[in-house]
Amino acid sequence: MTSLTIQLPNDGLLEKAVRVAREQKTSVDAMISGFLVSLTDTSTTEESEQQRRDKLAADIQETFRTLSRPMGGKGYVNRDELYER
Repeated sequence: MTSLTIQLPNDGLLEKAVRVAREQKTSVDAMISGFLVSLTDTSTTEESEQQRRDKLAADIQETFRTLSRPMGGKGYVNRDELYER
């Protein structure tokens, strides 16, 4: 196993990270290690990026479907009917 030393901008950041790690029942080391693995694993990154795009596209389509409303009241068959008064 390789060791890594990092410098943090303040002690408060480490304390917050420790609290988060306790809540997730893990360690700060494990969180950082997991982050580095996810950062360098390109196969998962590309797949998850495509999944994210697919979900966003599906969300947009659903939004259009739910918010779309018919406009104009009467459907016109041709141009003459449109301009009849």
